[in-house]
Amino acid sequence: MRSLRVRLILSFVVIGVAPPILIGYFSQRTFVEREEARMEETLAARSDGVRAVLARRAEIDAHAVRRLCVDDLGVDAFLIDISAGHDGAESEARLARILPPIMRSLDFDSLVLLDQRGARIRASAHNPALVGSRDPQLLEAARTSEGRHFIGRSEEDEPRIYRACSVRRAGAGITLVLGRTLRAHLGEDRLGQVGATVLELSTEPQSDSELIARFEDADGARAIDLIGYLDREVLAEDIRLVRSGTASVALTAALVALLVGLVIAMRIGRALSALEEASRRVASGDLEATIGGGNEDGEIGRALIAFNRMTHELRGAHLKLRRAERIAAWRDVARRIAHEIKNPLLPLQLSIETLRKTRKREHPDFDEIFWESTETMLEEVTRLSRIVSEFSRFARMPPPSPDRLDLSRLVERTVAPYDDPRIELRLTEPLELLGDREQLTQLITNLIQNALAEAKQKIRITTRLDELDATLIVEDDGKGIPDEERDAVFEPYYTKKDDGTGLGLAIVERIVSDHGGNIEVETSQLGGACFKIRFPLSGPPPEAAATIG
Repeated sequence: MRSLRVRLILSFVVIGVAPPILIGYFSQRTFVEREEARMEETLAARSDGVRAVLARRAEIDAHAVRRLCVDDLGVDAFLIDISAGHDGAESEARLARILPPIMRSLDFDSLVLLDQRGARIRASAHNPALVGSRDPQLLEAARTSEGRHFIGRSEEDEPRIYRACSVRRAGAGITLVLGRTLRAHLGEDRLGQVGATVLELSTEPQSDSELIARFEDADGARAIDLIGYLDREVLAEDIRLVRSGTASVALTAALVALLVGLVIAMRIGRALSALEEASRRVASGDLEATIGGGNEDGEIGRALIAFNRMTHELRGAHLKLRRAERIAAWRDVARRIAHEIKNPLLPLQLSIETLRKTRKREHPDFDEIFWESTETMLEEVTRLSRIVSEFSRFARMPPPSPDRLDLSRLVERTVAPYDDPRIELRLTEPLELLGDREQLTQLITNLIQNALAEAKQKIRITTRLDELDATLIVEDDGKGIPDEERDAVFEPYYTKKDDGTGLGLAIVERIVSDHGGNIEVETSQLGGACFKIRFPLSGPPPEAAATIG
């Protein structure tokens, strides 16, 4: 934390003594870059918005024009009249009534209906005076455009964009052409200058601008472009307005920062140094650690007092927890021992009662029954002896005596005596850590024996370095461990094997815990169980001791 205090002081000193002009220069440079980036983002946002509007407009127009040609009853009736030769003044009058509302509802300002025979305009929603005239160029443009938007000629100087569709029936055909001004198509509010960003229509290529959209004529040739660019004069004016105040603000801020920084750095630095040292002691297991200086005012003093109160409460809670854990552990172990011992006692009792009954009745096969019964008794006594031995080893396991070892080499030496072709090693060498060699050997042995009992064709043992941990993985292709049993497998005397004591994995878990590591049970990629153990390279914690004792 002393280095932090030094860094704080040096940072404020540098800010305080640096020439104001230099500070102003870098501040202005940063502002310019940010302002340019902001304006570029604004231009990009406007451009993306216009592109989205155009894409949506194209989709809506295509759908609306297609429905007009295919589904509109008035258009369909007129086409029927043409096919039947009844397309006279009455039919045109009917179109003159129904087309203007349709044009307005579709957000167009022009709509003409052309008879494909002779390119004669039969109806015009925006200009009835056009009815009866011929427009072969418009009909050809509608045919060439193949249903897409196109820029067409206009009586005004304002460019217009059109959309057309055609429909035929019984030898007769009509073409509907709908249009609007290009500015109305884009939206008036989307063109022009906003801040330093400019969006406008251009008929000439522009090298210093962004092409937002290109509008083509009916033949697919470029007719007009929608471009966007930044007005650098506006940007320059904004920068000039900021520059005048940057130097004075930077100088004032530097002086204030120097004074405030010196005071804050010294005060916070002392408190944080003490807090860091005390936290390190608590992390290493020293719950007696406290911090002096709790008489300081403000948040720092309250933080130090709170830390001291926390360590005091932690000490009390730790003592209560250890007592509770010790009592609970012994109760659980006693219950499990009683359960395990009861199993062989019943065969012993039955064997003794059988001997007494056969002896009392002077059974002729007493000798044979005697040998069978005593053999059963010896087997159960041996089983009792094994249970007691396993429990004694589990209960008297000493704290780890760590020394530096290579975990991969230890795995190799432990696996070698088994000489089983099912075992595959994937070891990272060297993989050094601090650990109890004898206990880690027992851990590896228990895991291997457990895997050998379950594996069908393959056992894979892997070691690797994971940041500050050494990882040991033992997996097999056996039947695996169900999710609901994965926590129970580490409990003493939990087993599903006929000849198991239920202490193998409990010893493994105990060794891992005493070394400050952790163990997880997963489903292996091989299909069976996967035991993944992580050991800290720094070795067991200083307070590591047997869990029960």
